[in-house]
Amino acid sequence: MRPFADSVVRRKHVWIAGAVILALLGVSMFALAPHARMLLVQGDNDDIMRWMSVKAYLAGQSWFDMTQYRVEPPLGLSMHWSRYLDAALAGLYSLLALGLSPDAAERWTFVLWPNLMLLMLLGLVAKGTGRLLGPAAALFAMALIMTWMPIRGITFATGRIDHHNLQILLTTVMAMAMILPGRAWMTGVIAGLAAALSLAIGLETLVFVAAGGLILMVRAVLGAEGARARLIGFCGALLGGAVVFFAGQTAPQDWLTPHCDALATPVLAVILIAGVSSLAPLAFYSRLHHPVARLALVAGPALFGVWLFSPLLHPCLAGPYGMLPPEAQDFITSRISEALPALVFATLRPLTFANVLLPILVITALSSLFWLRNRASYDKAQRAAIGQMLIFGWLGLLGSLVQVRMNIIAAPALPFLAGHVGAELLRWCAARRSFAALLTTALVALASLGTQYLNRPAMALASHLAGTDLSHRFEQPSFDHGCRTEDALGALNTLPKARLLTTLNLGAPLILVTHHDALSVPYQRGAQTFWNGSFPFRSETLMLQAIRQSAPDYVVICREAAYDTEHAFAVALKQGHLPVWLTPVDIGSAHWLVLAVQPAALPPNP
Repeated sequence: MRPFADSVVRRKHVWIAGAVILALLGVSMFALAPHARMLLVQGDNDDIMRWMSVKAYLAGQSWFDMTQYRVEPPLGLSMHWSRYLDAALAGLYSLLALGLSPDAAERWTFVLWPNLMLLMLLGLVAKGTGRLLGPAAALFAMALIMTWMPIRGITFATGRIDHHNLQILLTTVMAMAMILPGRAWMTGVIAGLAAALSLAIGLETLVFVAAGGLILMVRAVLGAEGARARLIGFCGALLGGAVVFFAGQTAPQDWLTPHCDALATPVLAVILIAGVSSLAPLAFYSRLHHPVARLALVAGPALFGVWLFSPLLHPCLAGPYGMLPPEAQDFITSRISEALPALVFATLRPLTFANVLLPILVITALSSLFWLRNRASYDKAQRAAIGQMLIFGWLGLLGSLVQVRMNIIAAPALPFLAGHVGAELLRWCAARRSFAALLTTALVALASLGTQYLNRPAMALASHLAGTDLSHRFEQPSFDHGCRTEDALGALNTLPKARLLTTLNLGAPLILVTHHDALSVPYQRGAQTFWNGSFPFRSETLMLQAIRQSAPDYVVICREAAYDTEHAFAVALKQGHLPVWLTPVDIGSAHWLVLAVQPAALPPNP
C-alpha cells in the first residue's frame, strides 16, 4: 500500500494502543476475578464440562480416559474433546495453586486463560497486519478484536475455558502463516502444525483448514511465487502433526475406532487424500503449464482416494449429530440457537444477530470493494494476502446462512480485513477532507465496531414505537437461567447423593456445584443424556420412558422457569398435577420443585 498512513499513524501509536489495552485488561481481570466462579456457573455448558474434565485429570483420571463419570453413571459420558487443553489448564491451575488457595487458583485460572489467549491473538494480529498493511491497519485490526462480540464478548470473555478461543488463535496463526512473507516452506510448516493442533483440539475448524489447504493448492497450480514450497510445508506438517497429535491423545486400543466428531481415522484419511493429491502432481507441473491440466492432475488422485476410503468416510456424512435419534437432531436444529440458520436466528435474537454478522458483512463487502478498485496500489504480497483473507471472510458469512456458529470461519480473517478497510477509509478521508467522507467513515466504524453498544438504545426505541416492553420478547436467556446460581444449586446438596433428571441446561452446573450425578447434558455422544434434557418434560409417557431408561432418583424442576407449551408436562408438574409415582420433597428452597421417583408405584412397562 502507499505509505500514506505513516504521517497519520505510526508504529509508536500501535505500541501505545497495546499498552492501553493491556492496562484495561488488567483492571477488568482484577475486577472480575472475585466473580469468576459465578460467571462459570451461569455461563456456557462447554466451559463447565471442560473444567470438570480438568478436575478429573487432576484427581488422577487417565490421560486417555475422556469419560465424564458424573454423567449417567456408572458408564459415564464419553467426551470427544482433547486432553491437550486439559493439560494446559491443569498446568496453569497447578502453578497458581503454589501461591494461592485452591478456590483462588480456580478463579484466577478462569480469568487468566482467556485473557492470555486474547493477548496472544492481539499481538499476532497487530504484528501480521502491521507488517503487510501498515500501523494504521494494525490499529483497526486490534479495535475489531476488542469490540467484535464473538471474540471479546463471547469466546475470549472471562470464564471461557473451552476450546474455541484456542482454536481461533491457532487458525489465526495458520492464516497469518499463509500470507506473511518469509521462507515459504517454513511458513507452510507453521501453518500446517497450527492446523493439525486445531483439529486435535476440535473439528470445528475442519472447514477452515480445508479451505486454507485448497487456497494453497490453487496458488501452486497457478504458479504463484513460493506457493509450491508453502504447499509442501503445509501438507507435510499437517499430515505429520495430525498423526502425532492423534497418537498422543488417543489410547492405542482406540486407534482404529472411526470417530466422526474427533481427530480419528476418518479425518486422518481425508488429510492423507488431500495431501497426496496436492503434492504428487507437483513433479509434473514443469511439463503441464495450463492451470486446468494441473487441476485435473490433482483431481484424479483425490477422487481415487475418496473411492478407496469411502467405507471409512461414508458414516461421517451424517454429520456430528448422526449418532443421535431423529427427534434429538430436530431439537438441535430447531431449538439450539447457535445451530440455527442465520436468517432464522435473526428473527429470534435480532440484536445478537446484528452484533455477530453485521460486522462480517460490512467489513468483508467493503474490503472486497477496496481490493477490486485499488489493486494497482498494492504490491504483490498485499494483493495475495487480502484476497486469501477475503475467501475466509465470505466463507464464514455464507456458512452462517446454514448455521450461525459458522461465523468462527471468518474470525481469523476478520481483524485483518478490518485493518484493510480502516486503512483505506483513512486514506480516503485524508484525500477528500470532507464532511461526507467523515460521516461515511463514522457509519462504517459504528456498523463494524459499535453494534453491541447500540443494543439498549435500539431496544428502547423499538419498545417505544411498539408501545410495550420488548426486552422479554428478544434476547431472552434460557428458561432455566434463574436457577443457575451457586446458592440455588447448592440447596440441592441437602439431598443425599443421587441421580437427578433435569432439563438440558441444568445438568452441567449441577455436577459443578453439587455432589449429585446428572442425567441430562447437551453432548452428541450421549444420545440418552441429550434426549433426557427435553423430551421427558413434554409428556407423562416420555417421562416414564426416561425413568425406565436412566433410573433417576429425583426429577428436579426450576420453579422460576417459564417453560413453553412444548414442555407441557413440566408446566403441569409446577402447577401441582403430580402422578402417584412422583412425590414432592421439601429441601427448604423456593427455587426447586424436587420430586422423588417411587419405583414401586410406576405403572407396568408396556
